[in-house]
Amino acid sequence: MPPVPSETAGFQPSNDESMSNKLESLRESSAKRVMSDIDLDSDTDKKAIKRECRTTNATVLIPCPLVAHGCLREVAYDELDAHYLSSIHQECIAKAIETQAKKSNTVPECVDLLTDAVSCLHNENIQVQNTAIELNHAVTVFGNQIQSLKSSIEETNQFMSASQTQQSLLQTEMETMKEKINELSTQVCNDGTFIWKITDVAQKISDAIAERQTSIYSPPFYSSSNGYKMCMRLYVNGDGQARRTHLSLFFVLLRGEYDAILDWPFSYKVTFCLFNQQDKRHLIDSFRPDPKSNSFQRPRTGMNIASGIPRFCPLTSIHQANSPYVRDDCMFIRCIIDFGNMAKTMIPYVCSLNPGLPVNVQRSLLQAEAARRNEEIPVTSAEEEISAKKTI
Repeated sequence: MPPVPSETAGFQPSNDESMSNKLESLRESSAKRVMSDIDLDSDTDKKAIKRECRTTNATVLIPCPLVAHGCLREVAYDELDAHYLSSIHQECIAKAIETQAKKSNTVPECVDLLTDAVSCLHNENIQVQNTAIELNHAVTVFGNQIQSLKSSIEETNQFMSASQTQQSLLQTEMETMKEKINELSTQVCNDGTFIWKITDVAQKISDAIAERQTSIYSPPFYSSSNGYKMCMRLYVNGDGQARRTHLSLFFVLLRGEYDAILDWPFSYKVTFCLFNQQDKRHLIDSFRPDPKSNSFQRPRTGMNIASGIPRFCPLTSIHQANSPYVRDDCMFIRCIIDFGNMAKTMIPYVCSLNPGLPVNVQRSLLQAEAARRNEEIPVTSAEEEISAKKTI
């Protein structure tokens, strides 16, 4: 049983009449205090019941106002005063007082908890605000960095664009320089003759058959240091009606720096020689330009239309195993421009000369051979003239 409050504990029942009166007075005051803490609606109902009981029947049973704290549910109205002084009612009063005390103690604790919670929320709110300020600052910094990066990217793009333009110009200049270097490298071939070395023949044949690249051009060469500029064009798998049956070899006039002071149309005999790398039985063929053809007029564009010998060499001679014209996947083709009306019989001799000899030595040998043959020609011509006269 819970302890009786100090107010009540100091006054216990006694045979002394004054003490009894004081105890009764204290109990009544305690009951009043407890009754004031009971739910208003319930208290109003109970008062109504009491009034009804006073007006109707004094023996009616009613619940004790402290029934919620364990007191009796049925008490005769005329016995209420005696019940209030009973030990059970006093114990319920003590319980009620203890309950109210706990409630009164709980309120400050709740207030303290709420205060602490509000304080924590306030601190968290301050922290959130500080974090928001830091984030805003970080966003500003990042925004500045992004703007700086955008500016850097724009500058980089402009630099890259300028670099690409510069690279394109450099590439063009390099191509021009390569062409000039090629031209300078072939300037030594300024006597109207040029030997073209063709490498990777098998690959070029494959490309021509697959029509990836049907023709190839030789480097340019010149008739003299201030003369005609020209090159050769080869169809490895044939061209036109000679396609898939013969090598087609053509002569091409290129636009040169001295064309304005040269004689046109180009009218000099052109000879092609495919070297036999096994012996000196080279494949030789020639043609004379048609003065009426546009191929031999002064070039108005980079190059004229190619003209030459469509059926220059049967492809079977090239494709056969151990072909004498193809060794180590290479072919050699020579172009000779005849500016001096060379005898046809001298062409094989010219092609048989060692290309490794200096040009002046080759010319000396050629002149000696021409002189030797000229000594034999008059005798033969005189005999033929006498024979012709006898026939007449």
